[in-house]
Amino acid sequence: MEIIIRPQRISDAKRYYEILTQGDFWYLNIRLRSIADEIKFLKQNAQKRRKNLEHNYAIVAAGKVIGSCGIHVDQYRKYIGEIGYFVAEEFWGKGIATQAVRHMEEIGFGRLKLKRIQIIMELP
Repeated sequence: MEIIIRPQRISDAKRYYEILTQGDFWYLNIRLRSIADEIKFLKQNAQKRRKNLEHNYAIVAAGKVIGSCGIHVDQYRKYIGEIGYFVAEEFWGKGIATQAVRHMEEIGFGRLKLKRIQIIMELP
């Protein structure tokens, strides 16, 4: 399944809320109480991008948002970025996250001029 990534939109809030509250995302430190919580987060994206704090994207397949990915830039060592992502549970095991990470690597090493990119994994 081929994916594209695009900047997140406020209109993605409902879909993100559905994904994050219906899947097994115990490893994410995201506790949404409502779609309004997600809207609040998404409204901060433009400012975070301008300040080079975070660069967040929607993962889209067949015209439908199926997840999110992004790069958080270390503010003490601005040459290091950390990739994060989540994918709707029904799309797990289909190579979606692998494709999203490749897109994030291109953005991180290319446009953002990072020297190091890391992913932190938490196991149960």
